[in-house]
Amino acid sequence: MTTPGLLDPRGGAGPTWRSTSPGGGTAGVGRVTSTSPRHVPSHLELLSAPVDAAAAEPGDAAAAAPLTVVPTCRPVRPEGPGIGTAIDLARAGHVHRLLFLVSKDAATPQSVAALQELVARGLPGEVPTMILALRSAPRVRAVFDVDRLPLTSAFRRYARGRAAIAPGVNEVGIKRNVALLIARSLELDRILFLDDDIRPMPPGCPSTGTLDGARLAAASAELDRGRSVVGWILRGYDDNSVVCRAARLAGVEQRQFIGGGALLAGVGAETPFFPAIYNEDWLFLLGMLDPNRPPSQVFGCAGEVLQDPYDGYAPRRARAEELGDILGEGLMGLLHGPANAITEIPGHRFWREVVDDRRLMITDLRRRLAARSTQDPQVGRAGQALDAALAVHAAIGARRSFWIDQFVRYVAGWQTDLEEWARQMTKVVGTPVDEVARGAVLASCDVFDIVDSTGPGAWRR
Repeated sequence: MTTPGLLDPRGGAGPTWRSTSPGGGTAGVGRVTSTSPRHVPSHLELLSAPVDAAAAEPGDAAAAAPLTVVPTCRPVRPEGPGIGTAIDLARAGHVHRLLFLVSKDAATPQSVAALQELVARGLPGEVPTMILALRSAPRVRAVFDVDRLPLTSAFRRYARGRAAIAPGVNEVGIKRNVALLIARSLELDRILFLDDDIRPMPPGCPSTGTLDGARLAAASAELDRGRSVVGWILRGYDDNSVVCRAARLAGVEQRQFIGGGALLAGVGAETPFFPAIYNEDWLFLLGMLDPNRPPSQVFGCAGEVLQDPYDGYAPRRARAEELGDILGEGLMGLLHGPANAITEIPGHRFWREVVDDRRLMITDLRRRLAARSTQDPQVGRAGQALDAALAVHAAIGARRSFWIDQFVRYVAGWQTDLEEWARQMTKVVGTPVDEVARGAVLASCDVFDIVDSTGPGAWRR
């Protein structure tokens, strides 16, 4: 299988672990560092260098991941990478509990039965496992103030498949937040998030290390030493937004960062939540930051994992991502200055400049792609995706004051929501897992059903 980003030269080189800046950096031969003054092509300077697996103590592996969570909405199949990876880690003794959160096509009786069979065959009664199914027509409402803002739901579609989710409510956010509450209710101090399309790097592929027992133990040891989160960068089909993936295709430097696809996070009263907007995992990471510590002491990297290909240039995807990408890139860019965390609310002038710069960057990328060979079908698809993103900017321009104010209001609301979430994370300790699953803590009625559970003692405090 061709794996762009590792074996395909169009994907660019792997991570470069030295400082970069908006005006300089580590562009490869023939690549442009940046097409805009504000856009930061690499956030790798915010990460520590990859953890040293040899530095982990022998006992670290036993406590690497008290809870591993795999959310999925796709039909369960025997060769599914994320589920298989979680089972493999559990069978090797690196994971103490497995939590699968299924919805849409993954929540059909056939898929649930297939998942139960995979677990029974791979883990014959050895590791406590729970399967939570999102109800086919749940009565779900936005829990956080930011999730009610038009910035969250504009240009996005949620009512697809079996789950008729209300506009503005992100399934992935609901699943990960319920998992955090379950971990907190059991007083577990860390959680491993693993997407269903993730697997370890295959032997022979160049990488800085991958998701295996040794690296998971080393990542867990980093949390013991005070780091808040350690992730694996998604390679293969490199983890970028549509616009940033198009930048690489256009010959512009663009790196990747850690995210929710493969992430070991500490869990405590101050652990943040995943909002509904695109880049929800970056908002989670930003909520982890400490004003008194540089990001590289908070964020860690444990290596790389392989992500399955998907339709990365779908115009619908480009539209759905654009507002969240403006938000995420704008806030992450602030960390390349003196700030260690988002402690102040960026004002209207800041967001006007960010939005204007983003529009000019996309326009320039569109021009660069138009000048490239049309024999590559990816170029045509990327051009259509950039046109879709520019349509979002046309809509922003038609109501400029409204949308700029949305960004200001979002950051203000996010900071308020973090405070309320911290109170919920404190109150949930000792709450029975079935109550957490039903959404009692999230104040959202009848969210999940427990369709299977083994090792009942492991799911009680």
